[in-house]
Amino acid sequence: MRRVFLQLPLTCLLAAFWLAGCGGYSNPGSINGTGAPYITAQPVNQTVTAGQTATFSVIAAGTAPLAYQWQKNGANIAGATAASYATPVTTTADSGEQFRVAVSNSAGSVTSMPATLTVSAGQVASTVDVVTYHYDNMRSGQNLNETGLTTSNVNATMFGKKGEFMVDGKVDAQPLYLSQVTIGGQKKNVLYVATEHGSVYAFDADSIIYVADRDNMGKFNASTDQIYQEISGQLGGQVFSMPAYFNGTVYFGAVGDALKAFPLTTAKVALTPSSQSTHNFGYPGTTPSVSANGATNGIVWAIENSGAILFAFDATDLTKELYDSNQAANSRDHFSGNKFITPMVANGKVYVGTPNSVAVFGLLP
Repeated sequence: MRRVFLQLPLTCLLAAFWLAGCGGYSNPGSINGTGAPYITAQPVNQTVTAGQTATFSVIAAGTAPLAYQWQKNGANIAGATAASYATPVTTTADSGEQFRVAVSNSAGSVTSMPATLTVSAGQVASTVDVVTYHYDNMRSGQNLNETGLTTSNVNATMFGKKGEFMVDGKVDAQPLYLSQVTIGGQKKNVLYVATEHGSVYAFDADSIIYVADRDNMGKFNASTDQIYQEISGQLGGQVFSMPAYFNGTVYFGAVGDALKAFPLTTAKVALTPSSQSTHNFGYPGTTPSVSANGATNGIVWAIENSGAILFAFDATDLTKELYDSNQAANSRDHFSGNKFITPMVANGKVYVGTPNSVAVFGLLP
């Protein structure tokens, strides 16, 4: 057998041996984790939303005990002497700061590579609380403090399903929402969801219209009733849902009928709707919710329970459909159907209960 000898320059051999011994900030004198410290896993860049904390970590080896000192922008951080460091609650002013750690023992020291903190603004801290069905004790169905969603950005291009919170059963009741709840020293907006199995989750919502005088409901009268106004023939089916009110208009969604808007004039409901959706809602009808910024950017949200479709309409004209969850390609915004779903809007997001989750819709990145 012929032997082949490979000739290499001495400098190449020395380089090969040097590279073979190189590790992330390793110490040439360290053998089997002894000697001066060296770093095996560097801190990595962190991205958080304002109001959250960020955690940086390092893994080092060498003769024990190892001492750690974290630094921000080159200056020591008081009390930051562990292998991991969690920042205080961040603000956008913290974005761009650099964190590194010096690791030392009796044999020497080594300093890690810097890791950069990026803090995004995220959404403006919510001040909206949804603590009862349909927003208030009047069951008006209106949230007049919604600034993130407008008639301009609620469309299939800019708005859609962002994800789902999984639960253990059907979510028939409207989710509730508390803003700025202190949890673990941080402010969180919390979504509360109840299922048909009796579980409660906390996640980081007939064809005749009767109008009654709430301050003069009257009592039983064998010869008459206490109905202030009666409008018949305007709803196309039974009403199992709750109407919504916004800006002088009441919105009804009966079974097998369009969503209809009835203005209020001189303390009475209009005898015919001022506008109605082109879509007719199947059983059990739809319970609309309204989001608006005061009296502007009013959006009526409604769900087709038979087929699971979220609709958004211009509150001033229901013929103007701004969005529905079937518009986006590749079933991007689809969710599972359920009955008696009431959409809940808070802090730029729309929450929809499904048989096993809560779907979350909002402005897309």
